[in-house]
Amino acid sequence: MDRRKYTRRHLIFYLRIFDENDILLGYLLDISEGGILMMSETEIPEEKQLKLKLKLPKEINEGDTLHFTGIVKRISKDINESFYDIGIQIVEKDKKYSEILHKLVEFCGFFR
Repeated sequence: MDRRKYTRRHLIFYLRIFDENDILLGYLLDISEGGILMMSETEIPEEKQLKLKLKLPKEINEGDTLHFTGIVKRISKDINESFYDIGIQIVEKDKKYSEILHKLVEFCGFFR
């Protein structure tokens, strides 16, 4: 049984996620109102708080950047053992987050 409060949407292509210093941390695998799943080459400890930026395709909000703060809630090895799958709970987000999430779902071909 899935205990998620929000429906996750999986990407058919990856968007880049950066930290507050514009250093690439990883790639978005899926997204919901409450969190994201990111694939990264870097192991990030659980409970670490991160200020993140998601670079949007130019077709969505003219290539704007979505800013949010999250806390790492889980980390595991990806099927490709060179990467980690990192579950991040969003604790603070842009006021336009929900609007942009819906545009991402339409544009990027997310699926359940």
